[in-house]
Amino acid sequence: MAVEPSVHDRPGTARVLLSSAHWAFLALSSAVLFLGALLLWALTRPFDANGRVLHLYSCFWAQLYFYVNPRWHLRVEGRERLPWRGAAVLVSNHESLGDILVHFGLYRPFKWVSKARTSSCHSLAGTCASTAMYRSSAETAPASSG
Repeated sequence: MAVEPSVHDRPGTARVLLSSAHWAFLALSSAVLFLGALLLWALTRPFDANGRVLHLYSCFWAQLYFYVNPRWHLRVEGRERLPWRGAAVLVSNHESLGDILVHFGLYRPFKWVSKARTSSCHSLAGTCASTAMYRSSAETAPASSG
């Protein structure tokens, strides 16, 4: 009669448990922090039309996942060079959705700019109201008949 190995003896069990805990934390904290963001938006909207207070809250929210995950490390250099007012262009290569969390790590106000054809993905990056859309010349050029 063979004995089933315990949970602790199986390879990768710790990784699965840690991953499950991380995703559970992500889901639960996102629900709670979303309610906090909604309340903050309602309270600050009359005097903060640009949403800077809510944006800083969102920066903390995004960085929370770096703070609690011991395998993720982020060091931001040159943050002080970014203006609180005025224009600056931040460009990312979008190697992963982690770029979004990294931009929030700047703790500076910014707006998202995206191609119009990616507009269906904006629920991941923020509201459409804070996203400027542009069309590339390839998207606006008439189709060739050749």
